[in-house]
Amino acid sequence: MKRLGSRRIARGFGLLELLVCLGLGLLLLMAVGHLLVSGKTVSRQLGQRADQQERLGLVTHILSVALKGAGHLGCLARQEAVINLLNSHWEGLGVLGTGPAVEIVADPQNSADFADIDHLAEGSQALIVRGYARPLARLNQPLGEDRGEGWLYDSGARIDSGDVVLISDCRQGALFSATSTWHSQGRVRFSWAVGTGDLDNAPVGEMFDGTPVVGGLSQLGEGFAADAGLWGSSSLRLYVAESRASAGPLQTYGLWQKTAQGNALELVTGIDGLRFRYGAWRGSGGGHIGYFDPGHLPSDARLVLLSMGFFLSSVQQGSDGGITWRRAEIAVPLNASAPP
Repeated sequence: MKRLGSRRIARGFGLLELLVCLGLGLLLLMAVGHLLVSGKTVSRQLGQRADQQERLGLVTHILSVALKGAGHLGCLARQEAVINLLNSHWEGLGVLGTGPAVEIVADPQNSADFADIDHLAEGSQALIVRGYARPLARLNQPLGEDRGEGWLYDSGARIDSGDVVLISDCRQGALFSATSTWHSQGRVRFSWAVGTGDLDNAPVGEMFDGTPVVGGLSQLGEGFAADAGLWGSSSLRLYVAESRASAGPLQTYGLWQKTAQGNALELVTGIDGLRFRYGAWRGSGGGHIGYFDPGHLPSDARLVLLSMGFFLSSVQQGSDGGITWRRAEIAVPLNASAPP
């Protein structure tokens, strides 16, 4: 009798197994896709945060540099020792004045000090920093009857005709308009002719309290030390206005700076809602530091720092197609020599 050998029947995947494999594959693809989307979102958020942190550091640096010149008057400690020899009275000098060293402008759109600025952002405050901290020259001989001469501080220093200059030693100072300037081999000669413009020299000057001073700078020449210094304005304005990057219906604003005798410069793009507060020391009640809004600074307070708050936008758009904003606030100490 023959015995039949057993035979194995080869069979492939059935329908059920195929459906299970397809389902597992789809689940795996969905998981990988979700991870890719999440990774892209996280990468975008990290990029936005890094950009915001970089611009926040830049704003802090800008404010610190701006405040370094606040209240500087050469080696003078008091603005009461400065004589105004210009036709404009103290209150009409604007950013070219000697005080207040730091001024918060609550409504720059209606301020005469910002009348020359276009496209200011609504609802943002502005800041004026005043001072004469740019060393220009040092007298190399006593002042003459109508002119003076000095050595320039460096190759970049220059005094042009019509520049408003502070001449000061450690006892007194005077604001005047340099006329007929001449430069040669590191020296500068200047005069102080009387004119009719607001920033021209006046025949009669005035002290900070309004007391008239007859004779102008020629009358004061003998009173200045032989090595008195000549200083240029370091005053500037910080404000928020429409950015150069603004395009289409979506307006973009940025932080701008304009020096007393320079052009407007956009410093940081994507800033809005600018707010300032004075940080001041009061000796009453054992002494304490408080924050005060513009117009509410006590008369007995001494400024020690400035608080600056603003909204910082992201460079990239959010997932909903809009711009994401982050509220930031920084505080920068004022120079100890800046008067209140």
